[in-house]
Amino acid sequence: MAFAPRNSKPPERPRDLRPIKGGGKSASAPLRGAFFPLPGAGASPTRALAPRKQLPSGGRTLSSRVYVLVSQVSHVTPQVQHTAIQELALLASTSDASRLEILAAGGDKQLIKMASRCEEAQLLRWALAVLVSLAADDWSRQRQQKMLPRLVALLAGTDEVVAKEAAVLAANLVTNANMLEAMHRLGGMSRLEEVAARYIDDPRLQSVNAASGATEGVGHGGNPNPNPIPIPKPNPNSNPNPNPYPNPNPNLRWRRAT
Repeated sequence: MAFAPRNSKPPERPRDLRPIKGGGKSASAPLRGAFFPLPGAGASPTRALAPRKQLPSGGRTLSSRVYVLVSQVSHVTPQVQHTAIQELALLASTSDASRLEILAAGGDKQLIKMASRCEEAQLLRWALAVLVSLAADDWSRQRQQKMLPRLVALLAGTDEVVAKEAAVLAANLVTNANMLEAMHRLGGMSRLEEVAARYIDDPRLQSVNAASGATEGVGHGGNPNPNPIPIPKPNPNSNPNPNPYPNPNPNLRWRRAT
């Protein structure tokens, strides 16, 4: 039986293999030199990563777009304000779903605040057009009660175009009984009737003109005619055309179908 000499050394372990230690932080620590680097590690990329593209303002849904437009109604930049109100006017007249989205976002309240202090004629016309489209039922009309004092002031203004648009909105609002009573308290019905009488041909003001009697004795073209000419009625006994189906060509004879 052979024995190893006393001065012999134990075989060396490979460098990549380390003795397994007990639990602890050092057991899971990476070992230096135990792994080979992958090809291309540490090299800079050939092309830099492009930044993420920004989404269009307002998002992609109708609700988010409406909220952005409503927030831009009171913007300090006139161009942004004009664009937002124009787009709201288009959305409000497009569908009932768009109208309800604008009401849910408080668009009518923002437009009333803006119109109460705005003096620009074009911007006022767009804002009034949006409010007319939003007032489609009694509930939405009563939400615009704070707009009545401003409408009374616009009806008495010098700008005829703005006064007409204000009359259109007021005629829409007074179809509600509560709004009609509030308009009478403010003394604006007489002014509304005066402005509506100047635009008898406008069907949007027909209800006001009919209630005030401005459409009585009105001839063709919307011009008042105090002496209307009566239209003669046809005589039922007279028969100017005894043959209702005359032959256009007397030389052509009718043939019986075989």
